[in-house]
Amino acid sequence: MSVPWVRMSGAGNELIILDAIARPDLAARTDLAALAVAMCDPETGIGADSLLILSRDARDAMRMRVINADGGTSAMCGNGLRCLARHAVEHGYVDDAMFAIITDAGPRAIRVNDGIASV
Repeated sequence: MSVPWVRMSGAGNELIILDAIARPDLAARTDLAALAVAMCDPETGIGADSLLILSRDARDAMRMRVINADGGTSAMCGNGLRCLARHAVEHGYVDDAMFAIITDAGPRAIRVNDGIASV
């Protein structure tokens, strides 16, 4: 299966974003921990610190999942959240300059000013 991805850099963190809003089947049909290990490997993959998955929950809220290069998870990544917010804005997933993204550490408020996301 081909997996569409975007690589972003946020304040020193190299991040891979999988857009499960555009491709909802990705999160349900993929072993994300194994995928993170493979994609984040700098020698055999793309090379990154973490794999971020942008999806929608049952209430249609945007959600961020963080899977580290070793396959483990993190509750939150501030640099990743800014990158994910920019991706959401660029792809038209939000209509407002203020919105929230749900993380495993709880909801995080986002404010976008001149295309730059602040958390």
